Amino acid sequence: EEYEEEYADVEIRDGVAVQVIKTRTATRNVIDTLSVVDESGNPVMETKKEVYLEEVTDADGNTSSVPATREVEVQKTITVPRMQKIQEPVYGDETTFDSGKRTHFGMIAQQVKEAMAAVGIDDFAGWTLADAENPDSRQGLRYEQFIPVLINAVKELSAQVKELQQRS
Repeated sequence: EEYEEEYADVEIRDGVAVQVIKTRTATRNVIDTLSVVDESGNPVMETKKEVYLEEVTDADGNTSSVPATREVEVQKTITVPRMQKIQEPVYGDETTFDSGKRTHFGMIAQQVKEAMAAVGIDDFAGWTLADAENPDSRQGLRYEQFIPVLINAVKELSAQVKELQQRS
């Protein structure tokens, strides 16, 4: 995420080095810490060493604090990059059913065009115009053009899942 931070800089003014405070936009990774559970939903526990200060008294009756360790049982956690919000699907959700006929699902070309433009894609072979010279002509979709895009998306998601599984 982006945030504003102040920092000290030195500028030369009339031959004098002057420290000034400036503001800049910086980026930091945002993470979430997730508790780990087993397949039944029970917390997965782990033993960790905890450092604490223990008070001890010497033979003369003087007390002092010395570092000590002890084992504690805590729930296992993993740290993952902040997950992005899920965007609304680009397909239409209108489905009609005719008795005795097969159900077909599809996407709406106008919504696909808007979704592609929103992510900076202006030219995609999966979206077509009936008349390339007339922007108001009927819009259509070539579903076979979506196959490589979907395969690539599955590969990316599989890699993310594998990485998350290796972290835990």
